[in-house]
Amino acid sequence: MGRERGGSTVTPVNLPDSERGIVNSLLRLMLQSVYSSEGVPNPSVHIALRLARDHHLPTEELLLQQLKMTAVEKVKHGDEFSSGLVALYTLAIAASCNDPTDVCYKEDRIDLIEILQEKLTKEIEHITNTTFPLTNYYQVSLDVLTLCVMNKQISQGSIQALADAVLNDKFTHGSEFSVGPYSAYPGLKGEKGDTGVMGQKGEKGESSGGFFLSHLPGPPGPIGPHGRPGPVVKVFNNMELMHKSTHSVTEGSLGYINNRGDLYIRVYNGWRKLQLGDLIPAPADEPYRSTNLISASNSFSVINGQKPALHLVALNTPLSGNMRGIRGADFQCFQQARAMGSVSTYRAFLSSQLQDLYTIVRKADRQNMPIVNLKGEVLFDSWESIFKSQATFNTDVPIYSFDGRNVMKDSSWPHKIIWHGSSERGGRVTTNYCSAWRSTDMTLTGKASPLTRGKLLDQHTYNCANNFIVLCIENSYFHDHRRRK
Repeated sequence: MGRERGGSTVTPVNLPDSERGIVNSLLRLMLQSVYSSEGVPNPSVHIALRLARDHHLPTEELLLQQLKMTAVEKVKHGDEFSSGLVALYTLAIAASCNDPTDVCYKEDRIDLIEILQEKLTKEIEHITNTTFPLTNYYQVSLDVLTLCVMNKQISQGSIQALADAVLNDKFTHGSEFSVGPYSAYPGLKGEKGDTGVMGQKGEKGESSGGFFLSHLPGPPGPIGPHGRPGPVVKVFNNMELMHKSTHSVTEGSLGYINNRGDLYIRVYNGWRKLQLGDLIPAPADEPYRSTNLISASNSFSVINGQKPALHLVALNTPLSGNMRGIRGADFQCFQQARAMGSVSTYRAFLSSQLQDLYTIVRKADRQNMPIVNLKGEVLFDSWESIFKSQATFNTDVPIYSFDGRNVMKDSSWPHKIIWHGSSERGGRVTTNYCSAWRSTDMTLTGKASPLTRGKLLDQHTYNCANNFIVLCIENSYFHDHRRRK
């Protein structure tokens, strides 16, 4: 049976089993592109993921947040944001049942529908005066389509302009009339010398080609630990969490289920269980472990009864200056927090090209919310206090990784130094953040701080080939049932 939507019947496509493998391969490519793509996020990928039968919700959620952030930043800073791209962002955000008229990032809010209507009006005015649009007719078509989907009224002038374009062959792509994927996804004019989001750099007023799934290259898999030989081992609290993370784990990686003691290897179409040998019992006395490791799976129960606080936690491995950009670092914080069982949002404790460290935490939580470690022990009285002159924390209070290790004592972090790329006041230092956290070049440097002095923002510079601690901060207080008795 079909589903009713907007008064019409939507019939699901019954895909032949012989084609399911191709579709799954495309889905994997799109999921991987979220974590490895350069530049701004791709709204077309989000739309495609939302249309798919099978979903990987953590990845879709991450991409949705990236789209919201980019849209708000583009409007706030006056960056290039063509009408067709605004339309795609609107459709992508609406596809996740979010309201495109109220897109929020930090303290800023924008109305994409209003912006799209204004841009379409300018396109039609330009067509009236010059006979061609500011962008191209493909983008104007997408503008009209999006407003129709959002149940917004379309002016007669917009409809007449498209009709005239059809009658006068203004939709011609090369030597052929095209209503295929190249017209559905607009080619954008190149921005500041880079390739357009949806295609190669185009000439003014012409389509430059669109995003088409068969053209998507196979990007590298998600980020793994740096500088450690052998296969990656990812620790999951239970089988369900491992299963949900399947698409973000590279083939050949190992997965350990700590509530069952089972070991699995990631293969082409899922996981295979490995047979382990006999148990070698641990020594009765483990003084190092008792002072250096807490159970990540019990982290919420440990802090029950505490007042609201924001948690400062380290990634499970040190990283060089190449973190695949701030998005790559943020994703590792997101992924490892989810594996720990947290539903809060964690961001990398870093400044970057478009981000000052100070602004990461929500404004309402900056002054009165203590900063604590994974056990709930206070490191700083508030987020604001971190950025005061000569601010220090008690070095007897450990900083833990997401998997429960004390980074100040564990040998996995040989250098007790954190990357930050910031001034003491939390602003970006553009000459000292390893080329926006994308470089291991020894001639480039990044700002970092030795923890032994109890400072997070000491102003030392190190070359970007070093592997240092990366911290993640819970950027707003999230009160959920797991934090209640």
